[in-house]
Amino acid sequence: EGNLFFLPNVSLNFNKKFVGLMLLLFIVVGLCATGAREISSHLEEEGLREGKMPRVHYWDRLKAAALGSDPSTPSLIQSSEQQKQKERISERELKEMCERGDAVVRAGAFEETPEGEEEMHESFSLLLLCALLILTFLIAYLLRESPIEIVHESGGAILLGVVVGGLVRAVSGEAWLKEFTTFDTNVFFLFLLPPIIFEAGYSMNRRVFFKNSFSVCIYAFAGTLISTFVFGLILYIMNFAIPQHSLEFLECLTFGALISATDPVTVLAIFKELHVDVDLYANVFGESVLNDAIAIVLYKTFTTFLHGSDAVTFVRVVLASSYFVLIFAGSIALGVLISLLVALLFKYLDFQKHVVLEGSLLLLFAYSIYLAAEGFELSGIVSILFSGMTMSHYVRPNLTEETRHFSIHFFEVTGFIVETLIFFLFG
Repeated sequence: EGNLFFLPNVSLNFNKKFVGLMLLLFIVVGLCATGAREISSHLEEEGLREGKMPRVHYWDRLKAAALGSDPSTPSLIQSSEQQKQKERISERELKEMCERGDAVVRAGAFEETPEGEEEMHESFSLLLLCALLILTFLIAYLLRESPIEIVHESGGAILLGVVVGGLVRAVSGEAWLKEFTTFDTNVFFLFLLPPIIFEAGYSMNRRVFFKNSFSVCIYAFAGTLISTFVFGLILYIMNFAIPQHSLEFLECLTFGALISATDPVTVLAIFKELHVDVDLYANVFGESVLNDAIAIVLYKTFTTFLHGSDAVTFVRVVLASSYFVLIFAGSIALGVLISLLVALLFKYLDFQKHVVLEGSLLLLFAYSIYLAAEGFELSGIVSILFSGMTMSHYVRPNLTEETRHFSIHFFEVTGFIVETLIFFLFG
């Protein structure tokens, strides 16, 4: 009882079975990453043959297209006569090009403010964000102490975000202040989402979770797939009622994948207060953790699928299905593999006199797993979820007592701060 993934016990004895398991996980990661990369490359090449721009590279070719240095994209300046006019392109003209979508160029091909003024705006934006976040926490405290149970603290954060965003857009004419209220998806995926998912896996009650693992997987996999296709089909049918906003079926499925990952944070908070059955809590919590990862993988699969031609063929369906399976399996294997290696490191190194160093390594290893998965074009969310579960079972017992307590509270505090910030930014 308590074993995870049928691996050796917490002691992590370095025997033949363990070595064989590590090699197997390494092979699975390599095969899945290679297979997913080949499928993605195939779909991208198919999209290029059809004359479509691969959407994943849309933001990466910002200045290259404007200056004509990217051979794979149409240049803004293609002739020598146009080359002579390159220096005469004004900031206003570049902005108009960006707005019209005449080239693969976005904000970033020009600077709106001098360097010193831009740094001042960034500093003030961070100060304003910290002040509003402190206000959000104070509101959360008042809601917890108040007998009013209609609004949860997450709802309070969203409402505060709505008020702040509305005031900024209605009153202020400053471009940098309006940019402050814009939700940056890159920041969300790189810095905000990983701590929440890792903390969920690190603090999970593994015994109850794996006891209900079958029902959790059914709700997470089948439920998310059904929800994705139902919402996608409804949106596709609505195209016939609103022809001026027609969307492809795959684009409708992409939207369905985006809204299928529900976050029952309010429901779980009520469950804790009511002390509901642990199996019910495990099913709702487990499904909520896994459906985020599944929805993200589905979204990436559909966007990769959109690179090819418009015709939906059997081969493309098989490729997309294989891509989904390889991404998911490879992500799980990578998260478990690196976590086991980290467990071995902490087992055989003595950090009794180096607690700060031990805690620093733990944090860096946890985040590096997410970056490694993204680097291999796998799902960082899936990897960091299962790495959190594996580290909780194998790494935590090999930590010093101080680091063990520190890690539990640090990840909990970080997850709470980031989750509250996401709700505020969402509003």
